[in-house]
Amino acid sequence: MKNILLISYCEKDFLSEDFFCLFLEASKISSLTGSKISALLLSINSQIPPEAKNLGLEKAYFLQDKRITDNNFSAGICATVIEKYSPDLVLLKAGEIEKALSARMAAKMNCGLISDAIEIVMKNELTAIKPALGGNIKVEIFSKSKIKIITFKTYKTSKPKFFQTESPIEILTPNNDLTVLTELIKEEYLENSDKKLEDSPIVIGVGRCVKKEDIPLIKELATILGASIGYTRPAVHEGIGSNDAQIGVSGKTIYPRIYINFAVSGKSYHMNGIKGNPLIISINKDENADIKNFSDYFVKADYKSALIELIQELKKQ
Repeated sequence: MKNILLISYCEKDFLSEDFFCLFLEASKISSLTGSKISALLLSINSQIPPEAKNLGLEKAYFLQDKRITDNNFSAGICATVIEKYSPDLVLLKAGEIEKALSARMAAKMNCGLISDAIEIVMKNELTAIKPALGGNIKVEIFSKSKIKIITFKTYKTSKPKFFQTESPIEILTPNNDLTVLTELIKEEYLENSDKKLEDSPIVIGVGRCVKKEDIPLIKELATILGASIGYTRPAVHEGIGSNDAQIGVSGKTIYPRIYINFAVSGKSYHMNGIKGNPLIISINKDENADIKNFSDYFVKADYKSALIELIQELKKQ
């Protein structure tokens, strides 16, 4: 393996913690194989992050263009850079946007795609490890493609060592004839929209048995507590919550101080996404639910009755 390419979105002129995690994983592979690391940084309106210049990258490609919100456009840009750089491995975080981008990119380039890897190791060949069967087992997957594309479930990490010498930067100027199917018309920042679920100190978990019409009550409690809301995989499948707020091995990993959950069963594929040893408060009418084994406080009750009573008490404060 000679070359590794990291692909990441930038916001507010800085590199995200997700990028540093990808860089750390790429550095581990590089130390074993001697491969060189480059990065493709995509941004709507920010400038190239200064940190990108001092990571010891072989090269940093930077594109500032509002059209990157269209994954078809971004996939075309990525394919162009990949053809030019000829990486053996392309690494992205396992976010919803990146998954859509990597799928289009793999289709355009006829490459193998491995999603939701939690570890990448070198055996006889590059091997990705990911959870399967609801997180009960781990499987090893490898791709026979010359160019391997992997989305990786990132984790919290510190910034890597910076170097004195600057990495070369190439500013990309795409042709206007690239196909664009959508156009960004308006950006609107909602209240608390900058609070990422995985960074929230208080998270409210919602299980499948919660009715969709009761979600406004959940949101009211979240507003009072300053909390974020996450969902189990079954709740997402039932249409109660969105994919980008799913917690678990096939969703987000969270590190709250307090995790309050309503009608969450506590299966391993969900609980494996909750890290950091939080205080867990569970409300569930099934006293035999698995979540009881993880809970610091377990309340046997109907979730809606408990919700209403809790909201009323908090409003008295």
